[in-house]
Amino acid sequence: MNPARGRQYNPDDFAGILQKYEADVKVQYLIKNMDIQYPLTVIRTKLKEAFVSWENLDSFITGLTNSLYNGMYIDEFKWTKALVSSAYKNNMVNVETVSSPLTSVDLAKAFTVKARELFLNFQMPTTSYNAWSKVGGSGRPITTWTAPEDIVILIRNDVRAYMDVEVLANAFQIDKAVLLGNIYPVDSFDVYSDEGEKIFDGSNIFGMIADRNWFKIKPVDQFMENGYNANNRAMQYFLNNIKMYEFSLFANAVVFATTEATVNPTAFKFLVNGEEKTSITITKATDVEVVTTPYSANASITYASSAEGKATVAKKSGANKVITITPVADGSANITATVGEVTGTLAVTVDV
Repeated sequence: MNPARGRQYNPDDFAGILQKYEADVKVQYLIKNMDIQYPLTVIRTKLKEAFVSWENLDSFITGLTNSLYNGMYIDEFKWTKALVSSAYKNNMVNVETVSSPLTSVDLAKAFTVKARELFLNFQMPTTSYNAWSKVGGSGRPITTWTAPEDIVILIRNDVRAYMDVEVLANAFQIDKAVLLGNIYPVDSFDVYSDEGEKIFDGSNIFGMIADRNWFKIKPVDQFMENGYNANNRAMQYFLNNIKMYEFSLFANAVVFATTEATVNPTAFKFLVNGEEKTSITITKATDVEVVTTPYSANASITYASSAEGKATVAKKSGANKVITITPVADGSANITATVGEVTGTLAVTVDV
């Protein structure tokens, strides 16, 4: 819920009491997306043959059941890292491009200074560090801020090893013990399939600074089920872990990486004064907003006119997704937006 906007007090404004003042409420829908079951079969009669006492057998079976929880904890660690990688690769989080802090002392210092700057800026009311507008969230930008104790830092172990914690604590002007409590070490931001195949290379991501509320990790249900199969004298164990693993578009978060990820659009639509159009008639230079699917697509778009003798098109200065169509002579032209093999077309009739 965005902070309310103030207005200048006017003692002569009697009509204001009859106006409606809407709260600026934003909504992000999150889903339950982790539903994993960890199975284990224990055949006690077979295992007994390998042990000389029931005590040792029970200890071994306890270790087997603990392995279910160990598997669950490892998956949760992977899923948490994957939240950062997913937000980055889909361009749904702000990115601070940096040179590798592992290259030189000066670059490590520059990395620390930038992290310190963001740590301070997060504490100020700002619209710069949440991703609401970046993904096409409706209405005015969201103003957010973060208490210093709620700012967490995920950082790759090789970066942390290179940068002394004492130096980091001094740079952040924060007690070392407090800082350590807010730093979460990560081996890498690579993402692997269940078969161990790397499906995303996160080597250019060094870390992240974020409001802890960016991580929307909510338990839904966790329970153990078991049953005895008399046919083969086996006990079946099933550990069920059901959670929501999402990230917030409202909370402050910045990923440190050498480059931004490139996201290609799958479709285009054209908006004139906020209304979607497939064809327009123009009498003067007209600005058109080009909306991509997904909205966060950031690949460079090529614009062209099929008849430049009738109408020309150019990117509006400083905007990749706003174009200006300028009439030249009466007639018609098709304005196209293209990335790779994906093209969108706006039919333009010129009447000057």
